[in-house]
Amino acid sequence: MRLGVIADNPLERLVLAAGLVPVPLIETQLAFTRARAVMAGVELGFFEALKSRASTTEELARECGTHPRATEALLNCLVGSDYLSYEASARRYSLRPVARKWLLRDSPHTIANKLRFQLLEWRYLDQLESFVRSGKPIEVHGSNDAEQWRAYQAGMADLGRLSLGEVVARTPVPRKARRMLDIGGAGGTYSAAFLRLYPQLQARILDLEAAVQHARPFVEAHQLGERLTLTAGNVLTDDLGEGTYDFVFMSNVAHHLSREQNLEVARRVFRALAPSGVFVLQDIERGKEPSAKNQLGPLMDLYFALTSESGTWTLDEMRDWLRQGGFTPRRSVKFRTAPGLVQAVGLKP
Repeated sequence: MRLGVIADNPLERLVLAAGLVPVPLIETQLAFTRARAVMAGVELGFFEALKSRASTTEELARECGTHPRATEALLNCLVGSDYLSYEASARRYSLRPVARKWLLRDSPHTIANKLRFQLLEWRYLDQLESFVRSGKPIEVHGSNDAEQWRAYQAGMADLGRLSLGEVVARTPVPRKARRMLDIGGAGGTYSAAFLRLYPQLQARILDLEAAVQHARPFVEAHQLGERLTLTAGNVLTDDLGEGTYDFVFMSNVAHHLSREQNLEVARRVFRALAPSGVFVLQDIERGKEPSAKNQLGPLMDLYFALTSESGTWTLDEMRDWLRQGGFTPRRSVKFRTAPGLVQAVGLKP
């Protein structure tokens, strides 16, 4: 999957192939304006206001408390971007299927909270040039305030649901597993799904203190009682026990840790697992070499290097941490519904 300039007709395809289209301008000015417009539509409540009925500019401006002319400009942008439809005879706007599926709060597929968190991420990226010049990252986990942590947890809960069905179905949970540790699992999206699929399983989530403070309502909403617990701590310093767990799952944490820290995690998890226990290390994969065929990995690598002092890793690197930690690597998993997401799987002999 790639992001890029898409021609709408044969003439545009010809002009694009001839190199006559100013692609950098489209992939910057138009792309960032469009992205910001969709985020604004969520933040201002436009999509929610159109959930039940089509509305005119004036009606929507009154309901959302916005300026009519500015509202019209944003609505027209969202029409051009295929998030809204426009009925000229009635001068009314309505939701397109993509907005109804992904941007309404009560949709099972919603990513509305993630788009709200992206307003904060937008500010992170404003510091990109400073980071590249100095090499000094933002380290958001140590600098976010309470409101930012709340937005972060809500956004991560949205992301966790995107490929949840495939992830849970294809993750190699040991057949007789009873005790699970979810490292960095915050709101418990993955843990809760594993617990529902495996009734004999109990899970403990371990995450940073600031994350736990704002993730607890999400954990409680799963209504799994004592089967799902949330603990504040640090996987690099806390005692995980010895032979305590049958299954350890760590998703989207490795890109926040250095090579040495990830190896230390592998060693700690090895000690914490019972014999025949399984450690699943899930993250976005960075390609072995830069390539136009791999756009997502480098984009995420840059983003996480900026925000957390690390970045994405190759699958080979993840598997190597498992070997050095004492594990026998098993067959890795790549997901159809989440391009770039992989699992490195280790078995404790």
